Amino acid sequence: AHVGLDTIDMAQRWPNSQIFAFEPNPKIFLELLSRTRTYENIRCFPYALSNKSGEADFYVSSGTSDLWSSLLKPHKNLKNYRPDILFEQPICVNTLTLDEWSKLYNVSNYCRRYEMEQGRGCSFFKRCVKYS
Repeated sequence: AHVGLDTIDMAQRWPNSQIFAFEPNPKIFLELLSRTRTYENIRCFPYALSNKSGEADFYVSSGTSDLWSSLLKPHKNLKNYRPDILFEQPICVNTLTLDEWSKLYNVSNYCRRYEMEQGRGCSFFKRCVKYS
């Protein structure tokens, strides 16, 4: 979700939908909450979605952009490609699987798309249960 710009765009485009926004970085999560507080159809969660629940290292980007943050460790070649993007110490964040999150928050109808196994390229699984 980052700071919520796309989240707000979706909430405005589909005002009758429920938007679930996930942002594990605590500092950015606070900004996300602030920006989205007036939208009744946005719910924000301070988790990283992962293939397992618990805690994980989260690699926070800085420098010219904080948009590159990820559970995936930055590849060493990124320094050659984008020397302006920095990664200092990772932070520990809470993780949930999408299935566990949906049970925890009693969300039974959702459309999901996520990377099934961290670090396995771009192998995505998509299942749409119901659109509102």
